[in-house]
Amino acid sequence: MATYTQKGITVDAFQWLGGSLGNYSLPAWAMALALQTPGDGTLNLPTPRGTVRVNNTDYAVRYGSGHIDVMSAATFTASFS
Repeated sequence: MATYTQKGITVDAFQWLGGSLGNYSLPAWAMALALQTPGDGTLNLPTPRGTVRVNNTDYAVRYGSGHIDVMSAATFTASFS
């Protein structure tokens, strides 16, 4: 996991590269939330808005408020590089 900052907003984020939970080292906050992967290489994370699906190469982002979002690699790179 790494910390990224954009316009004064700091987030914790990691890129999901597919696979299963047993073969991946997730940040503690994601491990506490992660639901089993459905077998297609994606990761499911529950949020107050419902379960979000993290596809291969997407970033799972946790804001300081605890809000969790999913961004494509292109969007994340454009926002936090």
